Amino acid sequence: MATLNQQQQTELIIQQACKENSTDSEKAIYDDFILEAGVKDPGKMTKATADALIRYLDGCNASNEFVVNIVNRLAQVAPAHIMTKILKSDHDGDAIPYFINYLLNYS
Repeated sequence: MATLNQQQQTELIIQQACKENSTDSEKAIYDDFILEAGVKDPGKMTKATADALIRYLDGCNASNEFVVNIVNRLAQVAPAHIMTKILKSDHDGDAIPYFINYLLNYS
């Protein structure tokens, strides 16, 4: 069985997120949260705004499910290179990418 590299994993996560069928009201909730986190236009996110969003998520005590939904929503609207940065980031230094920590604790 072939193992996916980190870039392939990131691309797969983004593809899966784009297949999510959120309702308009769910999208509005996630978009409002993203705006509250300081991201005015997810389509024009920079590495700096991605870092700020991750710090905001870390500090807001959101449930793992909510964080997964926020990242899924971002994957639908943010540039791929920004999503790669978010998905690969490791702000707590445990050698496990940020988003994988949430997926592991999601169930």
